[in-house]
Amino acid sequence: MNMSKHATVRAQQRGIRRPVLDLILTLGDRKTRVAGGLWAISMSDDRAAELQRAGVPAQEIERVRGVNAIVNLEREMVVTVEHAIANSRRYHR
Repeated sequence: MNMSKHATVRAQQRGIRRPVLDLILTLGDRKTRVAGGLWAISMSDDRAAELQRAGVPAQEIERVRGVNAIVNLEREMVVTVEHAIANSRRYHR
């Protein structure tokens, strides 16, 4: 999936590396519709537990769980990325 210039700048500013973003886009199972026809992609607790049982290192899982990718699925573009806020229901339904 391509990244907008804004997403590239935000990822760099927020210390979110491309491999982590690729994992959230591949393994993220929580998709929530947000403003403007965009989608927030993140990883659920169930998926994280499933990956841990499969032997994925806990540190890698936590890196991915801590990220939300805001994407335009029609254009196949990451619009921005952010760190998930602990105990926030911002993009969870």
